[in-house]
Amino acid sequence: MNIDFSEDERKIYKDLSNEEAEQALLGALMVNNAAFSKVCTIIKSEDFYDLAHQRIYAAIARKINDGQQANPVTLAPEFRDDPDLAQEGGAAYLASLFAGVVTVVNVKDYAETISDLARRRLVVMSAYDAIAAAADWQRPVIETVGTTLAGLERLAESRKARTGNAILDDMLEAWKQEPVMFSTGFPSLDTALGGGLVPGEVIGVCAQDKVGKTMLAASISHHLNSAGVWHGYAALEMGGAQIERRHIARDIGIGTSKLRGRVDAEVIAAVARYRMTRKSHVVYMDLPGATVDELRAEIVAAKAQRRITGVVIDYWQLISGGSDRETQEAHLSRVANWISTLAKRLDLWVILLAQLNDEGTAPAYSKRGLNRAVDHLLYLHREDGSEWAWLSLKRSRHMPAGDIGGPNEPSLRMRFPGPHFEDWAARGNDDTRQAQYELAEG
Repeated sequence: MNIDFSEDERKIYKDLSNEEAEQALLGALMVNNAAFSKVCTIIKSEDFYDLAHQRIYAAIARKINDGQQANPVTLAPEFRDDPDLAQEGGAAYLASLFAGVVTVVNVKDYAETISDLARRRLVVMSAYDAIAAAADWQRPVIETVGTTLAGLERLAESRKARTGNAILDDMLEAWKQEPVMFSTGFPSLDTALGGGLVPGEVIGVCAQDKVGKTMLAASISHHLNSAGVWHGYAALEMGGAQIERRHIARDIGIGTSKLRGRVDAEVIAAVARYRMTRKSHVVYMDLPGATVDELRAEIVAAKAQRRITGVVIDYWQLISGGSDRETQEAHLSRVANWISTLAKRLDLWVILLAQLNDEGTAPAYSKRGLNRAVDHLLYLHREDGSEWAWLSLKRSRHMPAGDIGGPNEPSLRMRFPGPHFEDWAARGNDDTRQAQYELAEG
């Protein structure tokens, strides 16, 4: 610590730490890297009291985020000459943390304890800052009081409650930066959504069976991948291999039928060449029959390990995990609201696909659950056997509702190979068309 405390003050600060919890958490993360997904949204490296522990946690996070293993062997080279770790016994300290693990079950409890103590230490530091500021006769006392209260107010805020001023401060800071938004690759859809996919927002896409909801989602995923945007694709119905088969067919210009069964040697060679140059920024989650808990774990892990910006969930009604005492309507309503909460907590955009009934209307639980939970609700329309499709924005928290195309003025066209959708409504705009080509080509 570089804080100039008296002995009594230092004891107060030191008492607001838990060395055993810090050691247990670091050891557990090295034993089971998957546990990182449970704590990465709770704790930061600077929350650790011990400087060596701060650096170890940061190194573990870097390894896992880069898709590598984090254990005493892989981390040791980073700490051979580390002065903070040298006081603990050098790189051998990593092995002692690893060997001392009793359980990894309590990682979340350890993280919450460390985070809580870190906030308490910040309160102590804020109090000492206020004492020092009060002794500054050159500074108006009202300014000192205002600064102190502002600092304590922010520390007193929980993750769930913030004052209007705190929100406004965050908004002012955000407005100074470029807005974070990702294009769907469909200019007409981007316009209807206010610019594209926004972290924290959920887009519900409803369609009847075989209309093309997966085709639309896969086309958006293809555009995002080509643009180098990391995202997840939770394939609860059609597996990742089937989605990839469409992308391969589209990119190398062959029919998907040639990629099934016995594949010709020339096709295999073409795909192998394609493999060497293609972009790969999609994390597929093949989860047939997945429960809410399974889906949550996969999304959180993908966020922690691959830093995904969002996720496609295909589709809503296939998420299981309801209790025997819970109706299907109540279960799906709970799932929709959980997805909305997860998007905001992890700062992810979500495209949530949902299936309409044979009459083309949403079931009662869709109206009650999905309609309330999403930020934008889209319906996809396509006549049976037609290559033409269009969208309608039924409801939005941020944009006016309205049609994106129509029966006589389609906005989407199904193209082959793939199959995939293209933005037919934007075809007349040369700049937009060129941008589409460039996006598709990466």
